[in-house]
Amino acid sequence: MQVVGPAYGVGYCTPPVIGALAAVCHRTGQPFGFPGLPLNVPKQVADVRLVADALVWAATSEAAHGEHFNLTNGEVFSWLELWPVLAEELGVAAAEPVARRLADFLPAHAEDWAKVAAAHNLREPDLAAVLGQSHFYADYTFGAGLTEAPPPALVSTVKVKQVGFTEVRDTELTFRHVIRELQRRRILPRLS
Repeated sequence: MQVVGPAYGVGYCTPPVIGALAAVCHRTGQPFGFPGLPLNVPKQVADVRLVADALVWAATSEAAHGEHFNLTNGEVFSWLELWPVLAEELGVAAAEPVARRLADFLPAHAEDWAKVAAAHNLREPDLAAVLGQSHFYADYTFGAGLTEAPPPALVSTVKVKQVGFTEVRDTELTFRHVIRELQRRRILPRLS
């Protein structure tokens, strides 16, 4: 499970990786297909804003004192089902899945990224600075190279809801917000 926010240049953040992939595919005329295992493997994420709200709640709630909680947006999604939404938000056409390891593909297209960055006046022309190590994590979470689905690793958020923190987030809206924020900060391009 990952926390999703507008971070970049770190180790566990997929939105800048997905945005860089879309930009490179757009520039090079390659299809923007989901790069991982083409199955609807169930996943969960937590919006960074939800985590912040939960931390404030936990710091001020007697019921939370000394307790440990799982936290997610409150729903299950799959990358394969979310991919067309990501394509729409990034301004590219969604394509059928394309098996590729982003840890290899994206660094091989660093010059294409630099051209995208220049054309869109982005703040960071160095693709490695945008990705950090997140392209390796993206390969893992997308199931790149796998031939069968791993067992789901889902967590229950019943306990946190039972003691009073009942906020949830829509995962599609989480990713839309983060992509728009990365575009607003001129980290990712607006391709449409």
